[in-house]
Amino acid sequence: MSDLFDGLDLGAADVAVLEETAAQIALAGPLLTPPPSLRARLLENLEPKTYLVSRAADSGWQPFGPPGVDVKMLMKDPLSGARSFLLRLQPGAVLPQHSHQSAEHCYVLEGELHDADHAISTGDYELRLPGSDHAPVTTGNGAVVLIIAGPHDEHAH
Repeated sequence: MSDLFDGLDLGAADVAVLEETAAQIALAGPLLTPPPSLRARLLENLEPKTYLVSRAADSGWQPFGPPGVDVKMLMKDPLSGARSFLLRLQPGAVLPQHSHQSAEHCYVLEGELHDADHAISTGDYELRLPGSDHAPVTTGNGAVVLIIAGPHDEHAH
């Protein structure tokens, strides 16, 4: 506890009095027993995880930039910068033209997307190669897509 007082002009006797006072304060209140569920939750959070789960019911959607487009970040690799995220497009939303500096994987979970080249719909997969330019992407009825992208794509927040 004496680290708290580093830099102050206190003698050893002053620090001892402060430490004793703090100990008395800690013991002055009634002892409370936390509910068993709290202990279990705390221990669960201390265990290292080798997996990540994002529940559909969890919040986490954020505005993406273009009107009517939201993003839910699922994972960002701290070493490579690669990311996986969901994009949710409202009916009529438009993703502006953009470039792909790395490969982008797009899997349509719901709805459909259209660009100058083609349309993709529920269950379809599209791969955009590094160096490719993507024309504006539109949706008539809305869509939810899973995107796996590298760190340098301008849209991969």
